[in-house]
Amino acid sequence: MKNQILKNIFFFIGFISLMSFSFVKDDFILWQENKKLKIQDFKAENKDTIKINRQQFLGAISAIRIEYSSFQRNKNSVPDFSIKTYFDPNESWMLLKNDYVLQHEQIHFDLTELYARKMRKSVESLRQKNVTNISIYRKKIQHWNVMKEKASNQFDADNQDYYIKIGQKILFQKNPKQEAWKKKVDRELFQYSLFKNAENQK
Repeated sequence: MKNQILKNIFFFIGFISLMSFSFVKDDFILWQENKKLKIQDFKAENKDTIKINRQQFLGAISAIRIEYSSFQRNKNSVPDFSIKTYFDPNESWMLLKNDYVLQHEQIHFDLTELYARKMRKSVESLRQKNVTNISIYRKKIQHWNVMKEKASNQFDADNQDYYIKIGQKILFQKNPKQEAWKKKVDRELFQYSLFKNAENQK
């Protein structure tokens, strides 16, 4: 649900998801196990039109990306891959600045890291089989990227929040499914803990 505004009674917080080949800026935030996102990390100005009178509203957007690079000495050698999850603060913004919205965006970040770990597991499995065709690795990475998009969209669909506007104040009801998703993602991250980058452990 990227770059959309949901109408009527739905409060929307979402993400922009990207996957690219080794394009990292100095201010990107690498996913790390013991370093959570902060409200101050959302540095972009609001880019979407907010139409309160028509009850169109956008709460937050996170720009999250999986970056990968590969190295293969020659076509007969087994390739090496680096797969990392990043948050781009300069393309991310937050209108409602509170812990609940921040948790939603952190779950998106964690969910993306989960699928990066699934990519790493598949890459390692192919390496153990001495697969040298690099296109096979890239197809597997793309497969998990598609699955990640589906999971992220399902997370947003399950966590639409009702809101009302009283004067200039916006009140919304928290969705209990968000906490269930957090526990689910945390559990799966632990299950794939063998496939986190050494940098993720800082």
